[in-house]
Amino acid sequence: MRNTRRSIRAMVAVTGLSALVTATLTVPAQAMPERFHDAGTIVWCEGEGSYLEAFDTTQVGTGWKAELFLGGSSAVAGSGEALLVGNRLEGSATAVDSESFDEIGELSVEGTVVWGATEVLSGWDVDEDGRRTRTEGTRTPLSGTATLSLGAVETTLSCTGWEIDLTTFRLNREPAAWRGQGWYSDGYVLGDGEAFVSFYGDRKTKLGIALDLVDQDGMPDAFAGERLQVRNGKVEGTLILHDPETWEIVGAASVEGTIRRTGSERVIEKSKRPSYRFVYDRVFYDVSLTITSAAGTWSGTFEAIHETVRSRVTIPPRSLRRA
Repeated sequence: MRNTRRSIRAMVAVTGLSALVTATLTVPAQAMPERFHDAGTIVWCEGEGSYLEAFDTTQVGTGWKAELFLGGSSAVAGSGEALLVGNRLEGSATAVDSESFDEIGELSVEGTVVWGATEVLSGWDVDEDGRRTRTEGTRTPLSGTATLSLGAVETTLSCTGWEIDLTTFRLNREPAAWRGQGWYSDGYVLGDGEAFVSFYGDRKTKLGIALDLVDQDGMPDAFAGERLQVRNGKVEGTLILHDPETWEIVGAASVEGTIRRTGSERVIEKSKRPSYRFVYDRVFYDVSLTITSAAGTWSGTFEAIHETVRSRVTIPPRSLRRA
């Protein structure tokens, strides 16, 4: 079934050491502390709607991923090979269209980086979750440029990064909870293909409604996406309609409906080696909506799920072997 959810990619830039840490659930005070070593390089580049991330460390692994903005769409590519060799960023991979996933050619990366002054890290720190961490080792800033090219399209990005060689010892007395949540559902067809609706967002008190309208030939005509407040099992509000090409406002659609809980389930996945535990709490709903715009009125009841995911991963102390 066609999924009509529209989303905007959020590029997660690795900053300092935070991206190298495994999040954990709250566990008893006698929980084993974490201790690990990481060495290698991480580089991230951005500019003109495009980005590149290259990583090669003992904890994260080796690989790179990139997105090149093409104007009306973008090309996405990546590889499990090292991109930074010496001071050169060099590599290529087959790119796909970010919307259709059709192959559209070979995306190439070329660039250089330079090393700054090495910083020696030694001492204790307290992170935002109250956990005490001791870090020993070195961290060297990287900077440079990288050019992404695909056919006649070429973009030069500014790059920053780190070369690290660190041993981390973390006291897990009050570890943080990793917790993710959100609505998800299939896309639903309205009025014999005249429109499509789906749901998105994080909080159960705000239901994100994505609406796509099509013309008589089945081509995109307008779209909307708004988070509407849920109060006492009811949802109502206005969806602003936009032109899919220009994003200009072309109208509005009113929404009235109810949200009724129909059930719930909990799924637990765990393993001793490595030690991890994932807990999935899913709540099932029937969402009954009436959507009215200048193009027509559609009513229906749709299934929606709100899921909360929690995880715990424990790395006990162990002897460290430097790479």
